[in-house]
Amino acid sequence: MEASKCLFRGVAAVFMPVRDLEKSIEWYSKNLGFTLRFKHAEYKAAGMRGGSSMPTLGLVQVHEYKPVEFPKNDFGCDIFFNYIVEDIDQVHTDLTQKGVEVSEIHSSLDSSFRYFSARDLDGNLISIVNG
Repeated sequence: MEASKCLFRGVAAVFMPVRDLEKSIEWYSKNLGFTLRFKHAEYKAAGMRGGSSMPTLGLVQVHEYKPVEFPKNDFGCDIFFNYIVEDIDQVHTDLTQKGVEVSEIHSSLDSSFRYFSARDLDGNLISIVNG
């Protein structure tokens, strides 16, 4: 069977529900160093960007907030996407010093990378891996 040619070339945006758009913009700027790309005040949505190769993080203020949760599974996965960093130890230290709730740093099952999780001000889980 011949493999199909992939029709996609990347991820344009990832969206995160938030309680308060302004506070979330400030949190992602201050704690993760993201920059504001656009904001739609009428629709209570904003786009933020980390590094130049990262997709836009869309922050969307929702009416009835619920933290994003990944369903239980046998693989142990509890996140939807990972942020890649060069120096995971430094990022972990920086976030800890800023008062961000972070887990310990763990190694992957095959020890090919290390990772930890953090929570944003709304309790959304963020995964950070070394790259």
